[in-house]
Amino acid sequence: MLKQQVLWVILKMLLVFSVSLPVFAEVKTNRHLFENIKTITSAQLHASLDQSIVVDVRSVYEYQLFHIKTAINIPASDFSFLSKVQAEVQKQPSRQLVFYCNGGECIKSLQAARRYMSRHQHDVQVYHAGLKEWAQTYPDAAVLQGQSPVVSTQLIDETDFKKHLLNSEQFSREVEKRQSLLLDIRDRTQRSMLSLFVGYEFHTSLDERQLFNKYIARAIAENRSLLIYDAAGKQVEWLMYYLEAKGVKSYYFLEGGAEKYFRDITASL
Repeated sequence: MLKQQVLWVILKMLLVFSVSLPVFAEVKTNRHLFENIKTITSAQLHASLDQSIVVDVRSVYEYQLFHIKTAINIPASDFSFLSKVQAEVQKQPSRQLVFYCNGGECIKSLQAARRYMSRHQHDVQVYHAGLKEWAQTYPDAAVLQGQSPVVSTQLIDETDFKKHLLNSEQFSREVEKRQSLLLDIRDRTQRSMLSLFVGYEFHTSLDERQLFNKYIARAIAENRSLLIYDAAGKQVEWLMYYLEAKGVKSYYFLEGGAEKYFRDITASL
């Protein structure tokens, strides 16, 4: 029943708004959509760090938790994103501009670069390897929970993280039980007007800290598990630090986020 509801929402969006669900379409084979955007390796970025304007386009929450040491935070969801980036470029016009997000299937930095390049002539590069690789390679140039250098043992254990992942079918079954609190933590630019579990979920981005904490407190008070999904399964990895610190014992994430869920649903048609 839940799967049928999701399909109906998708069909309705296509018919009413005539959209092609660009976020979902970009993820599976996103590189060909960004061929004009230059990428930079970890070694290249580290060598040129002092000559670069490094912009973390993730949420304020993610930046505060874990970031490249010299990076500034300008969330891609900020309505003034382009003007704020341009202001930094005007201060230091000779420096190269580098955007990054969570790497892997997280394409927020690529989308941000494309947006910026459509309005401004300044060259943009994207660091797409991911923060975990950065911290492991250059721990002295990374900041984790306010501490630098980053100690490898402080990083999230992959085995432990996987214990909190549910695939699309498992996640749907848990949602249908209606025994857990379901949170969609995508920001406004990622949601693209589409809610996957209409009538089941609450919306709160990671930067809406007060609202997010309200849902955490509710789940604890009602002795309910938290079911959480993001856009591509990357934001939730860092969220583990916060949930553990808040004393949340039972929580699960949607593996691959909304994009993978969408692919799994459409593949089963």
